[in-house]
Amino acid sequence: METPYPKRNELPSQERVIVAEFDTEIHASTRVLQNLSEIAEKLFESDQLYDQPTYLGDYVYELDPSPLGSDVLPGAIEPFKAGAYKSTQGLVQSQKSRDTAVNDMPELTSSLFKPVRDFTDARIVKQGNLPGQPWYDASLPEAKDYHSIEIEGLDEPLVSLLDYGINCRSYYSRPNRVTGEAVPGVKPDVFVRESIAKRLVVLNNLLQHPEVIKFFGNEVELYVDEGYRDPEVQRYLHDDYIPKLITGQLAKKHGINLETASKHELAKLEKEMIPIRDRKISKPPAGFGEGDPGPHQTGSAVDMTIRYKQDTTDLVPGVNIWFGKGAADLVKVTEPDHFEHHLPNTPEELVAQQNLRAWHYLLEVVGLRQNPTEFWHAGGGDQLSAVLDGDIDDVIALFGWPIENPNTYTPISDNEVKA
Repeated sequence: METPYPKRNELPSQERVIVAEFDTEIHASTRVLQNLSEIAEKLFESDQLYDQPTYLGDYVYELDPSPLGSDVLPGAIEPFKAGAYKSTQGLVQSQKSRDTAVNDMPELTSSLFKPVRDFTDARIVKQGNLPGQPWYDASLPEAKDYHSIEIEGLDEPLVSLLDYGINCRSYYSRPNRVTGEAVPGVKPDVFVRESIAKRLVVLNNLLQHPEVIKFFGNEVELYVDEGYRDPEVQRYLHDDYIPKLITGQLAKKHGINLETASKHELAKLEKEMIPIRDRKISKPPAGFGEGDPGPHQTGSAVDMTIRYKQDTTDLVPGVNIWFGKGAADLVKVTEPDHFEHHLPNTPEELVAQQNLRAWHYLLEVVGLRQNPTEFWHAGGGDQLSAVLDGDIDDVIALFGWPIENPNTYTPISDNEVKA
């Protein structure tokens, strides 16, 4: 099916072009200063340089050259310091010009260009970082994982998003990039908590605003891939499908043939796979109503995207807004703030950075919080979302298990599938 709408914002608004020009200058200056910072640390044998490149030039300009090693040519010092200072001033001016241009835009348009919040601390809390964990990193702060957050357990019904006019279809009920074929027995209905459905309606209406339409180059809408997920599906994904997928990708990366791999090689792959899997998908509970539920088991988390408006509730290839990476690419980084930490290198990545910033703002304004490792996952009221609202010891999650299982999954045996 050919879509009449552009796939990757091929006709950017004037505002996007203006901001892209400023951001390209800022990114170039930032890269120069990052390189100078690395050089300065070696030249001046100093670990006190500011992290922010904005201040690098001022700091280097004032450094006392006395700590310099004897092998450094004195004549190279002043030009280096002058270059750092000049680059800093250029960066500051570009930032000021960008701020002025953005602040002159309508309020909603201006907000779409705000940088994404820093999710670094939330990523640590998501999986936890304590001695004894397979992924423990002594260089990072120790942290309990988000499952330690207290759950209030509000009784709020699950509702079908189709009843609220939101286009959707359960991801694993259809062919997809994670499992390939549809997972047998998964039903197409998408259920969420009633309050989440209402927020999604507000978000979908916001996408119809003229300034948002102008930003994305045409009419857009929400498309939801997942809401409540049966714990049996979660177990199937966590224990079987996704480990196999990641192991296959890692084996290809390391040049290992899985059919002939030694026990040592397989053990090494498994050790490398576990932390990747556990960053990407929650550990399944024992069964419905048992233990702490994952975000999707609460019914208050959704996987979704923005797509150019369609006349069908079905998935339509090639019409989603471009965010730079596919949602099922489990080995590569897919964090919401990816392009805040890894500056765009191409025009396509710059478009993705702008879209991720707009997406983040739109979610935040309706009270939804992004998963710190998955830009397509957002929620409100579950334990993971609560991590974004305050200190792990102070916040309380609203939703635990729903009162009733909405029966979105009926396991089917291999024999039934073949029949």
